[in-house]
Amino acid sequence: MEFKGNKGEWSELYTTLKLLADGKIYAADENMEKLEKLVFPILQILRVEKDRSLNYLINGSIKIQDGKTSEIICEIDRSEFLNASALLFENISKLSGRSISVNRFTKKRDLLTFL
Repeated sequence: MEFKGNKGEWSELYTTLKLLADGKIYAADENMEKLEKLVFPILQILRVEKDRSLNYLINGSIKIQDGKTSEIICEIDRSEFLNASALLFENISKLSGRSISVNRFTKKRDLLTFL
């Protein structure tokens, strides 16, 4: 399967993976400086696609749940999301062009296996 996207689309995927890995997001001040003492936990991320919806539940690990049936599809350790987000960030920051194919990524097989 061929994955293509522009830098913004790859960045959206990176952000989702990173938020799932961290399980929290920090507030910022008017200068966009992180406020270490004001942290918001992320309990879940909801993703709606054309033909289905998925809930990513954060509780130690990540449980991926079918949005319609509430059935748990799989459970993945958060460290795998952290590794995938780091790999994706490394590639996004190095690549340029309008449409970026995953074939241009270093360690693309690792990323594709995870996705």
